[in-house]
Amino acid sequence: MAPALWQRIDVSRVNIGLKTCRNFIIKKEGGIKYRHGSRYVATLKDASRKVRLIPFVFSNSITFILEFGHNYIRFYTNGQQVMSGLSPYEVATTYTEDEIQELDYEQSLDTVTIVHKNHAPANLVRVADDNWTLSNIVFNPGTMFASAGNYPSTVTYFQQRRVFASTSDKPETVWMSNTGVYTDFTVSSPVVDSDTIEFTIAGRKFNKVNKLIEVGGKFVVLTE
Repeated sequence: MAPALWQRIDVSRVNIGLKTCRNFIIKKEGGIKYRHGSRYVATLKDASRKVRLIPFVFSNSITFILEFGHNYIRFYTNGQQVMSGLSPYEVATTYTEDEIQELDYEQSLDTVTIVHKNHAPANLVRVADDNWTLSNIVFNPGTMFASAGNYPSTVTYFQQRRVFASTSDKPETVWMSNTGVYTDFTVSSPVVDSDTIEFTIAGRKFNKVNKLIEVGGKFVVLTE
């Protein structure tokens, strides 16, 4: 309940509202329920450093939690840490402790596309529960944002296109791949409907693209 309502005794719902709600989940249908408990699964690789937990959902029955830490990723599924022999299974990365907080990502089936302004766009691919690969995306020649110092910082998928935006050189520009060909950002001659789409936000002030999302079949560009 918003602070502005705390003294509104003339509003009937004030008598059944909550000023503070801790350790409960508010249901959209009304009422509350107990928050689910948690349990210890594993210790971080280095508890002195910051980490970021990212969900991976392939299906209702196949889900993971990805532990992004300083230069590594570890994996959890079915309430357990994925192991390689007696050691936690992990994939080496070049993302630093500070950079992992700035990563943007988007999942399509077994592939998670990861972007950061300081790194080439990469695909993290699940081959098996204990076999994941991380590699830079190989784009078709002519892709505008595939060079060092000019990498995109946000990504999503929309209508069978992979969409990138916001490089250091072009922070207001969005690039959409060819339809169904996620590594092709070229234009045909003559132009066809499935060609790449590129546009830059026009406005009276600077509008850096912070995030791309797909909501209800609509493509949404969030700016600062």
